Amino acid sequence: MADTIKLEVVTPLKLAVATDVDEVPAPSVKGEFGVLPGHRPLLAALEHGRVKYIEAGTAKLAAVAPGFAEVGPDRVVLLVEHWIPGEEIDLDDVRDELARAEDKVKELSGQDASADYENALRDEKWASVKLDVAEQTRAV
Repeated sequence: MADTIKLEVVTPLKLAVATDVDEVPAPSVKGEFGVLPGHRPLLAALEHGRVKYIEAGTAKLAAVAPGFAEVGPDRVVLLVEHWIPGEEIDLDDVRDELARAEDKVKELSGQDASADYENALRDEKWASVKLDVAEQTRAV
């Protein structure tokens, strides 16, 4: 059995990552799961979260937006809305983005069934995940 597994991350705009890694933890809608070489086939829905992986001995961290994971014994494909490596996230920009999203959620509070409110919650979650990933990336 191989020591690594191929990680491919695909967004609507590009192939964001194609590399060999030791393992891949991913945030599913049912909780985080990890994939090691030799994993059984799996299809999972992904939620906003972070993906930390080891590439050539170096830990990498990225923010991921919802999508799907297709897992096999030698490959993991993440089909996601967004993928942003932690080092590419500007802390000041994402803090401002989170503040705006939180304000929008407060403004629309009480409109639980509205599409605008659901979109505001989604934007808030995405900004929060990016901030977490950016802060963790800089803490290393």
